[in-house]
Amino acid sequence: MRRFSSDSKKFHRGPYEAKIVCLYTGEPLLSFDDVRKETVYASFGPYRQITAAYLLFRYDVELKACSTMELNLVA
Repeated sequence: MRRFSSDSKKFHRGPYEAKIVCLYTGEPLLSFDDVRKETVYASFGPYRQITAAYLLFRYDVELKACSTMELNLVA
């Protein structure tokens, strides 16, 4: 399992109290529903300092937005 290099650093409150990871995919054949089916029971981590992780999909012309999906992190 790969660790984020910042997971070993010590942060002290302030703007670093919560750390969020955002993973972007621009894959045109990857749909929100397909990814949800594959990751609904998947867990990622554990990480000591990362408090949340999201998958950001490419811009959808019909929705006029980028869809996001929160990933399950192990505490």
